[in-house]
Amino acid sequence: LQRALSTPRYTVYRVPLSTTEAFAAETTYFSVPTQAALFALNRPWFNGPAPARRGFFAYEYPAERAATLFTRAGCNDGAVSADRAVADRIEAAVSCSAATTLVLKVNYHPGWHVTIDGKETPTYMASPSFLGVDLPAGRHDVVAKYEGNPLKVPLALAGIATGALLFWRRRQIEEWATTFLLLNFIA
Repeated sequence: LQRALSTPRYTVYRVPLSTTEAFAAETTYFSVPTQAALFALNRPWFNGPAPARRGFFAYEYPAERAATLFTRAGCNDGAVSADRAVADRIEAAVSCSAATTLVLKVNYHPGWHVTIDGKETPTYMASPSFLGVDLPAGRHDVVAKYEGNPLKVPLALAGIATGALLFWRRRQIEEWATTFLLLNFIA
């Protein structure tokens, strides 16, 4: 991490990235029931030696109870032979001699869908809030695509239309509000 800006209240760091993928040398799997418990695990990860040694935590969140599920060794010889990233899509050709956690350096969201060699694979949150997938040993083509909620565009258009209508009718709304306030004041 490189310090980009410091103020009395916060510090902003810049993270130089060579690729959008990272191979975990070790992954510890946790089930986490609350956001506070997630924060309690993430903070020591972030401030500790795990990022430098490519150790990641994988989270089942939210879960019914807190538990350390298991730890799995990962990949020490991972390679990325092709990498292409745009706003909502990541494509990579990756290889590793051992099964590992492949961490995609984008914020975790359930809208991300990942395929490995054309087959959809489950995703999970990897510390601190990256997108993680279990990658089998060998060479694989990985594609991650973000698919937003289908209601996003209609809701945005409805919001814009409502704002335009309110702006267009603002005089009548002001008159109505003034009348309403006066009536309440008199009563």
